[in-house]
Amino acid sequence: MRGAGQIARWILWVTVIVYLNVDACQDVNEITAKWKNNIDLLRGCQGQDRFRGIIGAIGPTGVLGIPGQQGVRGQKGENGEPGIPGLPGAQGPPGSKGENGPAGPPGNKGPAGNPGEGPRNCRDLMDSGRSLTGWYYIYPEGQPLRVMCDMETDGGGWIVFHKRQDGSVNFNRNWESYKTGFGNQWSEFWLGNENIHSLTTTGDFELRIDLTDINSTYASYSRFSLGGEPEKYTLHLGNYIGGTAGDLLSFHNNNNFSTNDQDNDGSNEENCAELYAAPWWYQACTESSLNGPYLQEEQEEKAGFVWSEMKFRPVEQEK
Repeated sequence: MRGAGQIARWILWVTVIVYLNVDACQDVNEITAKWKNNIDLLRGCQGQDRFRGIIGAIGPTGVLGIPGQQGVRGQKGENGEPGIPGLPGAQGPPGSKGENGPAGPPGNKGPAGNPGEGPRNCRDLMDSGRSLTGWYYIYPEGQPLRVMCDMETDGGGWIVFHKRQDGSVNFNRNWESYKTGFGNQWSEFWLGNENIHSLTTTGDFELRIDLTDINSTYASYSRFSLGGEPEKYTLHLGNYIGGTAGDLLSFHNNNNFSTNDQDNDGSNEENCAELYAAPWWYQACTESSLNGPYLQEEQEEKAGFVWSEMKFRPVEQEK
């Protein structure tokens, strides 16, 4: 059995020698005593370099596989804590002005204020230091009314309710016009029968009529007032107290006011206001009318007045 083992070792040794290049690997000849008795390890020598083979061609792309099924949607996580607010940004430029919106509904009317103690007539204005003739506001019953004040004639303090100076205003008007007033404050006007009535119910007033044709004349009366519209604005006069024009108005005392559309005169035959084209306090018909057609200076044969004023002021109380 021992002889058979040696024979096998030698056969292996011979085989190694045959297949190895002894000239190229001298380590094979260096065999220790151990190798002679026991084939436990045989170290080969390093092989020689050879040429690398050619890289093969890339194979075809594989077929895309079938997508898998969509997975189950996960549950929504809890909201995180709010972050810290950032710093405010820089202010931008002002925008262009928008169009005005529609007007809103009017507000509720506020309570009426106290009328206060204003001047009741032109005499009160004069007593407070107003000395210039012109238009002023007076407050006869707490309500404002704009009137013409004559602050010069015979001591002043007159409220002018009729004025004619150039024929620029037509005085042949209807009842409503004479009731409310008409004209131009800088030339000719009628203050309005309703205003005259309201003013002359606040006390006792005297009347003055100033006329100018070639000469200037006047007439004065101790009392003056008008009734209200239900009384057809009846003329109430006191005594004629003097003047250079003579008594032009007493004939019309206690007569109603008539216009072309309201015949309130004492004539049974005709409308005097329509006949003379002049609203006035007619009886049947007239001895005077300052509201007729304006007659210029050159029309002397018709005895026309170039300028006229009718005005009233409070009667001075005896001291």
